[in-house]
Amino acid sequence: MLLIHTAREARTAVHTCRQLLRAPDAFHGPLEELYERFIVPNLPEPAAVADFHRALVEFLGTPDPLHLLRQVRGTERGAVYETDEGVRFKATDNAPAWWTHAALFQEVRVAPGAMGDVVATMPAHLFEVSATCPPTANMAGWHIAHLADVKDGYTNYRVWAKQEVVRRFIRNVHPCNHCLLPKPEWQRWGADRRVTGFAATRFAARYADVWDEFALLANVDRAARSAEGFEIAYTYGVTTEDQAREGVAQRRELHLTSRSECASGGVVVACYTATRLTFRAAVIEPLADDERFRVVTPDGTFEMTKAQFHRVFANVVRSVSYRERGVYHYPSIPKAAAPFLIEEERPASGS
Repeated sequence: MLLIHTAREARTAVHTCRQLLRAPDAFHGPLEELYERFIVPNLPEPAAVADFHRALVEFLGTPDPLHLLRQVRGTERGAVYETDEGVRFKATDNAPAWWTHAALFQEVRVAPGAMGDVVATMPAHLFEVSATCPPTANMAGWHIAHLADVKDGYTNYRVWAKQEVVRRFIRNVHPCNHCLLPKPEWQRWGADRRVTGFAATRFAARYADVWDEFALLANVDRAARSAEGFEIAYTYGVTTEDQAREGVAQRRELHLTSRSECASGGVVVACYTATRLTFRAAVIEPLADDERFRVVTPDGTFEMTKAQFHRVFANVVRSVSYRERGVYHYPSIPKAAAPFLIEEERPASGS
């Protein structure tokens, strides 16, 4: 952990920096998988975010704090302005978000009482970032989008009330509003409210200690957290031909045996292999409620009846992916699947 008094001091963390996981060049799959496999390893730890949040809130209570706001019409990056109420702000681009993510990911902490100097020396322009912080997510193929918009059509800054300035400031610099997205097509996905809603739901759990106060200061609508339970198909860098080939590969992956081949004492009537725990409607739904199926994965073999699947994995049955595409993938084995993990019989040695 590195304690800093100015933003520039964060640059020294480059000597002991954690490595960012690079964004995949192409992706076609559930947003949940992208989030768990590639985004979570690149997120600041909850303790780092909590410390930064507390320092930020304390700073807002000091006399005449300088706020960092996204540039609007009539302002220039790096210049300081005042509202008619005398509230000061400096205009910036996305540089504060890059700095905040890079610093907190490297476990940089703001020294007690130093947030004012840190804010004053944060980069206001993307060209200034490399001189003030460790390697950024940009270098690993990521873009920092925002869960709640950092600017809108309300550009007459002179009439902004203090609460409006604080709201814009928090949205600009607070890590709870920063969402990593792969660079390809980030504009499209960053504007998708299902994506930002999904991220907000996950952040509310990950950063639970500070989320409510952040949401209050940033005026983040709780309704934005509406994508929980959806399986969003996130795709970029993949051609139609690639998707067609993937469909063929998935069909080859499915090794559905005949009832007589797979039945074990007439109990298990269907089984298939998959690279992870996967539920396929075409296999499961034709079964009777008491008929059993198996899913063979690298993490083990799972066996259950159709009725058990519908009861225990009701969220899967209701998901858009299962209902419309006929398939649901888990990025990792959920706790609910543990009772259905079986020990397969193995032939005795020498047989």
